[in-house]
Amino acid sequence: MIRSRAASAALAALAALAFALAAGCGLFERPAVLVLLDFEEDRELDRVWWSCPDLFSLTTEHASSGERSLRCDLGPGDYPGVRFRDLDRDWSGYDRLAFTIRQGGADTLTLVVRIDDARSGEDFDNRYNGRFPLPPGTSEIRVDLDEARAAPEDRELDLSRVERLVLFLYRPGRPPVLWIDHVRLEREEE
Repeated sequence: MIRSRAASAALAALAALAFALAAGCGLFERPAVLVLLDFEEDRELDRVWWSCPDLFSLTTEHASSGERSLRCDLGPGDYPGVRFRDLDRDWSGYDRLAFTIRQGGADTLTLVVRIDDARSGEDFDNRYNGRFPLPPGTSEIRVDLDEARAAPEDRELDLSRVERLVLFLYRPGRPPVLWIDHVRLEREEE
């Protein structure tokens, strides 16, 4: 029995070493597209940070990938939005964050994409805050992750330790309705 435990431990150590070597050589690369959220399953609502009076629901309206999207009925305020949690934290090796978003109003709004790493805290200058025009209808947003990495004032954003993704509107002037779908990381094919 003791010999079999030692042999099992040695085999496990060899397997771990082989896996580490293969990963270091690029044999276990992550996919070219890593879907963070696609809103096809009810459990994905658990990745949305809920706060009153916002209401989030899955709907078949305005799905860009699959059959459903996330509908966000946001309350009034200067910065209404949606905060996602429990996403894949390692964004290293990817070139951009991309997603589809639709807004139902008549005016162009300003969408802010906020990305925090483990060291960001609440300091505005210690995270990525990208602004994108959001015209009426559907938009495809692409965030350059090299820009995100360089965003903090005195350091680089650690894309291997992403803690938070927040999408919010800058002073929309009315309670907005958004539809979000197919939140993903993309890498350029070589």
